Amino acid sequence: MALAVYATGDLQLATWVLGGLTVLAVLAALTGAALLWLLRRLQRHAHGAWKLGLTAR
Repeated sequence: MALAVYATGDLQLATWVLGGLTVLAVLAALTGAALLWLLRRLQRHAHGAWKLGLTAR
């Protein structure tokens, strides 16, 4: 936090920037978790070549 305040020169701006980055990180994590959940669901219902493609890691 101190580095952000030093870089911006304003406590309120630094708080907004760090808060925005936190929200962005949480949204990215939730999106990734949702996509993994969806892929696992699709993997169970897939047949043939799709199943092989979805299971490849």
